[in-house]
Amino acid sequence: MSQQGALSFAAVWGLGFTTAAYSKSGLYSAYFMLLLGFGAAVLWGTIWGISLRELGTYTKKTSAILIMSLIGGAEFPVIFGGLLDTNPNNPQTSLLVLIPCYVFILYYAWKGFRINNGKKSK
Repeated sequence: MSQQGALSFAAVWGLGFTTAAYSKSGLYSAYFMLLLGFGAAVLWGTIWGISLRELGTYTKKTSAILIMSLIGGAEFPVIFGGLLDTNPNNPQTSLLVLIPCYVFILYYAWKGFRINNGKKSK
């Protein structure tokens, strides 16, 4: 399986189990949240590989930007926690923050990785 295929699979996996965890309650929702971890385990390895492909002299700078994005990703737990605190009777609402993230990852797997200075790479 290609890295794009693995990333697409992980994104679809994430969307599916996020939707399932949102629509269920109790133990079923917890199981679907647990299953989200399997798709998430694939994400960074594939994103890293796709992002650094064919960069030549820009590889080091791009690696640094990817590391900084890990720190930027720390904002989503705050948003997630804020939604959880504002909806204590319906904690699944906080899962909705994951949907646009997985949609963007799916876009990146299908098309976004090809964008290179406004031109499509080969």
